[in-house]
Amino acid sequence: MNCIPIGNLFSKSTVSKTLQRFHETGGVKDRPKSGRPVSVTNQENSLNVMLDVVENPINSTQQRAVNHNMSRYSIQKICKREKFRPYKIHMLQELSEDDFDRLHTIKT
Repeated sequence: MNCIPIGNLFSKSTVSKTLQRFHETGGVKDRPKSGRPVSVTNQENSLNVMLDVVENPINSTQQRAVNHNMSRYSIQKICKREKFRPYKIHMLQELSEDDFDRLHTIKT
C-alpha cells in the first residue's frame, strides 16, 4: 500500500500565487499568454485551406499559398495540424481497353 506523505505537498509560493490568481480572475485557470496573436493560421483561414485541400487535392502547397495569399509554411502548418500529409499521385501502370482481351488470350 502506498502512503501519501503528510506535510508540504505544495510550496507556500504556489499556494499564494494560486489564491491571488483566484481573487483576481475568479478561477484558477492560467492567465492568457502574452505574445503575438495567431493571425494567418486562424480558424477562418484554416477552414478555407482545408476546404481547398478537399476540393482540389491535386494542387501543391505552393499553389495553395498563392491562392490564399499565405506563405507555404503556413499552409504546411495548417495541414499538419489537421493531420493531412502531402502526397503526389504517381501513375505506375495504366490499363488500356485491349488489355482485358490480351489477358483473356493469355489465360486460354
